[in-house]
Amino acid sequence: MLQALATHMPDGVEWTRPGGGFFIWLSLPPPLRAVQVADLAEKAKLLIPVGDPFFAEAPTGQYLRLAFSYVTPAKIESGIAKLGQVLRNSLRAG
Repeated sequence: MLQALATHMPDGVEWTRPGGGFFIWLSLPPPLRAVQVADLAEKAKLLIPVGDPFFAEAPTGQYLRLAFSYVTPAKIESGIAKLGQVLRNSLRAG
């Protein structure tokens, strides 16, 4: 997934490099909001949860949680490519 993110994410999008676990956190640049991006991703047949429910303190609305434990490498590549396109379109739209 890390290679797919490096290949397909637009400038300004950042992500964690996990030392363990099953998730990568994607940090969205302003003006993108996780709720809107998750809605657009769903229209592209991607199910990506926003990060807010997973924070103990007040969330910022800028995070998406990407799971990689049960998905094949081919599906990860395809899904991250679609998500990258969703993000590029959202950034262009402002």
